[in-house]
Amino acid sequence: KNGSYEYRIERKGKKIIHSGEFLELDIPNRVTLSWRESPKENLESQISAQFSSEGSKTRMKLTIKLPAELGPDKDKIKDSWSARCKALAEKFNK
Repeated sequence: KNGSYEYRIERKGKKIIHSGEFLELDIPNRVTLSWRESPKENLESQISAQFSSEGSKTRMKLTIKLPAELGPDKDKIKDSWSARCKALAEKFNK
């Protein structure tokens, strides 16, 4: 808890900065963090990942709380997080 992160990526020729703070670390059950993404770094979402064992695999349930200003973008944001989770699952399934 109380740690922060920041990383930079390039998407479609634009540099994007992702940043936030770790709000809850309940290893191995849950991680909750704040999430900001440029160019809207003044808008902060909250991401919670809950983990549960299913045999030899781990299931991750992601919950996203958006500020009201991002409401119109909720479907796009959901699609982005679905793609991130799919990419993560593919890495672990190799």
